[in-house]
Amino acid sequence: KVLKYYMKHFANKRVNSKIRKRLIYSEKARKQTKKNALTEIRYIPDRYSSITALRVYGDNVAILLLSEKKPVAVVIRNNAIADGYRKYFELMWKAAKP
Repeated sequence: KVLKYYMKHFANKRVNSKIRKRLIYSEKARKQTKKNALTEIRYIPDRYSSITALRVYGDNVAILLLSEKKPVAVVIRNNAIADGYRKYFELMWKAAKP
């Protein structure tokens, strides 16, 4: 219930702070995604789609499951782990289509 209001506030704060983000979605989400300021989106084939999300920021990795009745989030604060996931994301970004 809180998340839907928080996300809008967070998005405004991110844009006002000029923080860019890059997202990778499945092809089936292409028609549903909105273009937001300071955001780049790429797409991967639907067969690689997942109901989980991954966010890497600073020394943090957040693993999210938002589709359940009770959302689950795990945050790992570790520079080496964040760096490993950041490299994984770069590989996926290069393979994804604009």
